[in-house]
Formats: sequence, C-alpha cells, structure tokens
Amino acid sequence: MDRTLFVITGDHAQPNAWHLEHDGDVGLPNAGRTWTSMLIAGPDLTPQTVRLDASSHVDVPPTILGYLGISVPNHFFGRDLFSTEPERPVIAVFSNGVAMIDGNSMMIGGLESESVNKFQYDTDTNLAPADYQHGKPLVATPADLERFNGARRAVRAFAWIIDHDQLRPPTAQ
Repeated sequence: MDRTLFVITGDHAQPNAWHLEHDGDVGLPNAGRTWTSMLIAGPDLTPQTVRLDASSHVDVPPTILGYLGISVPNHFFGRDLFSTEPERPVIAVFSNGVAMIDGNSMMIGGLESESVNKFQYDTDTNLAPADYQHGKPLVATPADLERFNGARRAVRAFAWIIDHDQLRPPTAQ
C-alpha cells in the first residue's frame, strides 16, 4: 500500500433534478452532465486536498506519469494535475458541439455553426452537487468569442486527423 497510487473516477455525471428540468434552458452539456468526481491518493500526497478547478479525464495519464517522475509533455492532451502550470480551459466535445470551461464560465457552441452561449459555471459550489443550479446566462465578449473559436478550430482540426487516420505513421509496405 505504501507504493500504490489510487486513481478513482467516474465516466459520466449524474444530473440532479434541477438539471433534468432545465437542460433545455441551459444547454448541453452542462454541469449536471459533465461533473464527475476524481480521487487520487498515494504516498507523499497531502490528504484531504480538494481542487475545485475543472479538469478532465485526459489529465489522468499525465498526472500518473508526473507522479512517477516521467515527463512526456508532448504525448498527451491533458496536464499533470500535481504540476504548478497555470490552469487552462477544459474542452469537451459532444454530439456535434463544443464546450469550453474556463474559470467560472462555460461557453457552448455548435461544431458546424458559429453559435455560442456563455453560462456561469460556479466551481465553488460543487461540494453540494445535489443542490447546484447551473446556467446563469452571461454575455460573451469579443475576446471570449475569439478564444472559443480558436478552441472550436482546434477540435475541427483534431476531428479531421481522426477521420483521416493521421494519428499514427503509415505502415511500412
């Protein structure tokens, strides 16, 4: 046990009653559809430390490798959650849409359209997820739209790479 790192997480969230009633109002995905818990415990980790910033499942591999002292910064989309690198937005892709969680807001837009909606995303209230009511509409500034559109272009480019099987080098003939 003194040489074991435990990583426990879910694969999807469970919306509370408020989210189920308001999905159409706040858009998808929303906090009730995206929040999952993650527990990481092991030697030399401070017990009962809680991070409230957004992270993603793509952060798990670089976090484990970073904990083990292995640096492979160009091999993963995620980040080492134990590192001191600054927070960055979490990007989610869902049925032809893109969401970007950045600080206390979430922007949601279509992958093929130019639509964008911005909502409040309170990370300080996720200790009581059964009571959380997400979705206060916010106004997206031109800088917000520029940043979101950059993320949308990156998702489109990555989709092209996947669709055209360009992730790995061609096989030798």
